[in-house]
Amino acid sequence: MSPCQAGCTDSVFNHSTRMILAYNNCSCIQTSNNEEYAHPGHCKVNCSHLLFSMVFSISFIGMVAALSHNPLYMTVLRVVRKEEKSFAIGIQFLIMRMFAWLPAPALFGAVIDSTCISWHKTCTGKRGKCNYYDNNLLRKMYLSLHVGYNILGILLLLIAGWKAKMFSARQVAAQKAEAV
Repeated sequence: MSPCQAGCTDSVFNHSTRMILAYNNCSCIQTSNNEEYAHPGHCKVNCSHLLFSMVFSISFIGMVAALSHNPLYMTVLRVVRKEEKSFAIGIQFLIMRMFAWLPAPALFGAVIDSTCISWHKTCTGKRGKCNYYDNNLLRKMYLSLHVGYNILGILLLLIAGWKAKMFSARQVAAQKAEAV
């Protein structure tokens, strides 16, 4: 947030360093001791030690998701009859685009927008960009949606694998019946 958005009307200026030390008389800031001032810069974050574990976790999940594409193609190629393989792959692409690639950016954008604390207002009064996010809520909502998508994908893969196994068992039984 800027001092203007916090309602600050005065500042303490250090003439030797030519820097603002604090902003005073901030109407939008309330502290426990009723002092209405703000320091320049961003709020300090005390969870930077979690950054590498989160980057590793998200990268690992992304790698696992990327590794699932070849088994999906192999499943389609094994289960579907020869004359329907290209049609099945086309339907697979269509379903992936309709239920994953198209709605995902809108869902993630809605989640990110829902965590905004302060929106910038344009001169015409319309809502512009987000000035400040609730980082804790953003982290929880973003990761929840990400994990939810992955769990849904795993469940659908398990169902597809189960159906493929049943199909294969029926096909083997039919071949045995034809042989007799």
